[in-house]
Amino acid sequence: MSEATDAMRRALRAIVVPRLRALGFDGAFPHFRRVRDGAHETLMFQFDKYGHGFFLEAGSAAADEFLALQREWEAAGAALPASKFTVAHCAPHRRGRLGGLRAHPGANHRFAFTAGDGEEVARRVADVVDAQVEAHFATAR
Repeated sequence: MSEATDAMRRALRAIVVPRLRALGFDGAFPHFRRVRDGAHETLMFQFDKYGHGFFLEAGSAAADEFLALQREWEAAGAALPASKFTVAHCAPHRRGRLGGLRAHPGANHRFAFTAGDGEEVARRVADVVDAQVEAHFATAR
């Protein structure tokens, strides 16, 4: 992992994670989750393989969908506790990327960063969290 990526992760932990906690999310970087009105909601920071960019992905499962998913895992001989639920477990129609302009749904939602601008990018992500997280999950229900 590059020095710029390490700095970006530190900035996200310092600036964005407290906002996620204030919204009721728990978990550990890069996966955060909460249960609200029975729905399981999750956020994930997905970094580019080669660095200098990431996505903020969101996913959810209604209570009945989550229980069905747990039963599928149990039938396969594994467990899926709520504490391990991630965006990757969500059905494609229950997933999305935050950060792009809602007026341009096909826009690239990637957050790019370079060495030295991690805090600035993290503040932008915090603004996205404030502006888009609740709205995203309200429309996902």
